[in-house]
Amino acid sequence: MYSPNAHAIVQCRGDPDDAPVPHVVTTALAPGDRLLLCSDGLWNYAATPSALAACTSGLPSAAPAIAGCRFLVEFANASGGRDNVTVAMLFVDGATPPAPARDPR
Repeated sequence: MYSPNAHAIVQCRGDPDDAPVPHVVTTALAPGDRLLLCSDGLWNYAATPSALAACTSGLPSAAPAIAGCRFLVEFANASGGRDNVTVAMLFVDGATPPAPARDPR
């Protein structure tokens, strides 16, 4: 966080000379789990999974994901907000996802 290169871009999408190399991780999510994707504008202020979990632990379980995102953006801004903040969150509920549509051909 304090390095002069802390916010250097190490990989980007769209370089016409280099094919993108995706970083893929697979995990199983259970009802009640939360998946958080964020930029360093947030994790500069809560840099560990336990710190991020502590930030969201007060959210009501019935709160929509957008409420969690707004809360975390406000937290980052209140903590200094020296960088842009991007937050996306998925709350996994217990509903069974619909079956994929069948090809009518």
